[in-house]
Amino acid sequence: MPLPRELFDDGVAVRPRGPRALATAMGAPVETFTREIGRFNLLAGTGVDYDFHRGDSAYDRYYGDPTSVPNPNESPRVWWRL
Repeated sequence: MPLPRELFDDGVAVRPRGPRALATAMGAPVETFTREIGRFNLLAGTGVDYDFHRGDSAYDRYYGDPTSVPNPNESPRVWWRL
C-alpha cells in the first residue's frame, strides 16, 4: 500500500535517489551511511549476517523469503550498489 501523499508533503517520508540522498535527508553522516550499506551488501551476498545473525535459526529461515539466496532473511540492496 502506498504511503499517503501528506507524509511526503510534510517531510515525514522521502523518496531519495540513492544512499547519499537518503543519508542527507535523514541527517546521517553520508560516508558512514554509505559504508554501512556497502558492508550490508557484502555480508548479504555471502549469506552470513555477522552483525545481527539473521537466518541463523530454523525459525528465522521459516519466516524468510525462500527466493532470497543464499540467506532467506536478507538480500543485497542491488538498486543501491555503491
